[in-house]
Amino acid sequence: MKFEIEKDKLGFYSIKNKPSKDELTKYYSLKYFNQKKNYLIKYSKEEIQYKKNKLNQKFLMISSFFEEGKNNFLELGSGEGFVLKKFYLNNFNVKGIDYSIDGVKNQNPDMLKYLVQGDLEDKINLVKKNSVDVLWIENVLEHVISPKEVIFTMYNKLSPNGLLAVSIPNDFSVIQKDLVSSKFVKKDNYWLAYPDHLTYFDYKSLLKTFNHYNFELLDIMSDYPIEFDLYCDASNYIDNKQYDGKSSHLKRIKIENMLSSISDKKVNQLYRDYAKLGVGRSFFAVFKKSNKSNVEFI
Repeated sequence: MKFEIEKDKLGFYSIKNKPSKDELTKYYSLKYFNQKKNYLIKYSKEEIQYKKNKLNQKFLMISSFFEEGKNNFLELGSGEGFVLKKFYLNNFNVKGIDYSIDGVKNQNPDMLKYLVQGDLEDKINLVKKNSVDVLWIENVLEHVISPKEVIFTMYNKLSPNGLLAVSIPNDFSVIQKDLVSSKFVKKDNYWLAYPDHLTYFDYKSLLKTFNHYNFELLDIMSDYPIEFDLYCDASNYIDNKQYDGKSSHLKRIKIENMLSSISDKKVNQLYRDYAKLGVGRSFFAVFKKSNKSNVEFI
């Protein structure tokens, strides 16, 4: 598919002439139908441990900002339900919204009763204003047509001083730009993934965007910089067609699990420093709802 990108006034990049909501719904419906079998995947013990370790690290970060009595949790894009289960076990009143129930049904079926099925941009409008104490949105904003509208809406759903946890890919990053400019990767903008990803944030644009919509950054970290593998021809999963990119992912799992076994607290500190460098494949940021001024939608 041919497409163009443009830079928003808040610094992030997005697809120009985005597909309509109907077109996107049709695309994901077909993709979901063709990939439904993926929900039947049985993860290895190492993969499950990796998922739990990363969630524990994120929970460790956000839990330091919990206020007593704050316990209404909403997740936009619940996937397989691991986050819902984590907060449920920590005495939160949980609710999740997702297009499909199959991921939760396969991995955490006891969370199904807390899941609302449907389009998150529609279903979030049913949530009461100022009613959510912790709102979690992981790997979702890059997929939606109007991320600024979603951010604007999330602000209104959060309770005073409510917390927002955001996970999002780190794109147009310092690593990606260097890999292309240094010719380690031959394809310009190799990280673009249209029509799945419609919006692309780096460190600066992420903070600038949420700051504009009246969110105060409390903490941020990145994660394992898997794109370091692209600096080596043998492990270049973009250009080297003889190399199975899954091997890089499995290496990431082993390294992450090893680091977590030493100290999640120290891992978080390492990835805080990486985030400040703009390094890492994705960011996890915790914001606080600020009440300093009215939010202007632009």
